[in-house]
Amino acid sequence: MSTFSSIFGASNDISSWWLDKDNGDVDDDDPLKGDENERDCSIFVIDCNEKMFSDALPASVKPEQSSSSELSQAASQSECIFGSVCHAIQKSLRRSIIKSKDDLVCVVLFNVLGTVNALQLPHLLLFAKPDCPSAKLIKSVRDLPHTFHLERQSLKDGKECDFRDLLWLLQSIFSEIDVKGTKFGSKRAFIFTNNDAPSHKDGASTAAKAMDMLDAGMEITVFPLKAHFELKRFYDKICTFDLDEVTTESQLHAQCPSLNDLENSLRVREMKKRSVVSCPLQIGADWRMAVKFFCVFRRATKESPVWLDSRTNQPLTTATDWVCSATGAKVENFEQQVRTYHEYGPSKHRVYFTRAEMNELKSFGAPSLTLMGFKPLARLKPYYQVKPAQFIYPDEPRCIGSTVAFNALVQAMASLQQFAVCRYIARKNSGPRFVALVAQKEAKGVPNGMQMIFLPFADDIRKVEVKGQEDMKRCQPMDNAQHAILMNKCKNLIDRLVPTRYRDMADGEMEDEFPCNPVLQKHYDALEALALEQVDDAEHGGKQKQNPDHNQNSQDDNDDNDECMQDAFVDEIEPDQEEMEKIAAQELAELLAALDACDDIDDAKEAESKPKNSRKRAAADSGTGTKRKAQKKKSTDNPSSNAESLDWKKLAENDELNNLKVKDLKVYLSENSLKMTGRKAELVDRIKGHLGL
Repeated sequence: MSTFSSIFGASNDISSWWLDKDNGDVDDDDPLKGDENERDCSIFVIDCNEKMFSDALPASVKPEQSSSSELSQAASQSECIFGSVCHAIQKSLRRSIIKSKDDLVCVVLFNVLGTVNALQLPHLLLFAKPDCPSAKLIKSVRDLPHTFHLERQSLKDGKECDFRDLLWLLQSIFSEIDVKGTKFGSKRAFIFTNNDAPSHKDGASTAAKAMDMLDAGMEITVFPLKAHFELKRFYDKICTFDLDEVTTESQLHAQCPSLNDLENSLRVREMKKRSVVSCPLQIGADWRMAVKFFCVFRRATKESPVWLDSRTNQPLTTATDWVCSATGAKVENFEQQVRTYHEYGPSKHRVYFTRAEMNELKSFGAPSLTLMGFKPLARLKPYYQVKPAQFIYPDEPRCIGSTVAFNALVQAMASLQQFAVCRYIARKNSGPRFVALVAQKEAKGVPNGMQMIFLPFADDIRKVEVKGQEDMKRCQPMDNAQHAILMNKCKNLIDRLVPTRYRDMADGEMEDEFPCNPVLQKHYDALEALALEQVDDAEHGGKQKQNPDHNQNSQDDNDDNDECMQDAFVDEIEPDQEEMEKIAAQELAELLAALDACDDIDDAKEAESKPKNSRKRAAADSGTGTKRKAQKKKSTDNPSSNAESLDWKKLAENDELNNLKVKDLKVYLSENSLKMTGRKAELVDRIKGHLGL
């Protein structure tokens, strides 16, 4: 263990390698920053040859239509290839503007008559400079099929630009926005074309340039937009393919995305499981290794609103000044003149603390994960997972040898069926938490690592009280065969009602099939409608607002595009009662039959337990014998018969509720869904409060 070396040294101070994003102490020159950066840079490269405008998109690569409007479907089917590409790009931009607004996107057109780029390479046009997705960019891409021939032209007579020049331009764009290569987690270029053999003067130099881009972390992906697109003619040497595993033409096509996959492929990149933080795993007093934490599930929330200046439309900045209440003067050197105090004892004696002392009181140590001990896996209960777990993986670049030690620990814990209990401090000012590390051995689709489960505090585990739980009948499947049948019928009904996409989650076959949050969906739909100058169909009769700067001749065509962009709001988590009854009709009928059978058996047992009637005629009761005692006992055992006939409001006004029994008071509380626990005086006050007295 002493041979392990680390880039943060062997000292106990980890501030030399701890990157606290909250405090902003992140170095741009850090060689590990590029691997942890969550920002992406994507360049959409569109071929503008004449056939892209004249030919229709083949049915084999036509994207699925999400709109239910027949007019929208008919318009999209008659679109040219160029229009379909622009439609797919603007859909992906609409998604990325919400999902990953900090990413950079760029649009490049090639085979265009004219030159607009920094390198002055012929027939290449930089349509949109690298910038974050915006409503202006989305509208410009949406209107590009209608405004292209008004502002620019395609190359005529089969002329093309040199493809090597296009690669030079892409590399120049990537290098300009990321000089050190650490700002972006991925840099990708998407080429949309129907030409499988583009023009190039030197094939070897073109392939070498593509290889140089790949070595620099720049990926190239082609979208084949022709029925018989042969990738082996040119693009197998340009795009990012693993030629050792992919050899045939069909295998190459399987590696290429389609327009329908564009949005999903971007979403996978956006939701990539990148490390949240890295900290040491302390084992003993003098030994530690580096581990990374990955957030597998994260709750999606709406962002806080930004206040803007009404005159300049710029974000407002907040400044706080402290004013003396006695003199009204501004307090200078606030840090030195103001102290924090806490009151102590009955006399409320003020105990003063300096800012340094307060920071020391709030600190529980440096961010770390300290091993406390091991426990059997059987002691880890499922209800301990009060929040989503995180995945832990060794951080080899920070501490050489961490992978070997981490794998040995995982193997030992898995073989002994033990889990580790650790003390976890996430940030410098965070409180400590006890966590459980569960070993996860490598399997198909499952990496080797540990799941970190946040253990609950004592206050987090509470006993749930269910009204009437004591009076409910218990199922005893071990002792009663009918009860076992009933439980199996219930399980069959639940399994039938679980959607197939969630049923396959355990098998690892589920990919991006979670339902959309209706609150967020409606919120972002409203933002999108405002940003893209659209109005709600339900409020304005289905009319779409047009941009006054658009050309008048293109307004009719834009109506169709706007209708396609208006996706109907669908609440995917709202239960469909009719569909549920239709799907599980057989299981529901079997469950009801099992319930009836259980009721029949219980009725039969109850009838057998009753004493048989005697044939001897009972003597006449004069009203002073056992009959009156039985009636008195029955009325006492059933307080509801007396409580229902009472005038509760009158009793409360006359302050006569204290004369009633506790069981009578509980009848009123139960009928009105009020809390029934506490002393008699508390029950009386609760009833008076409910009656408004």
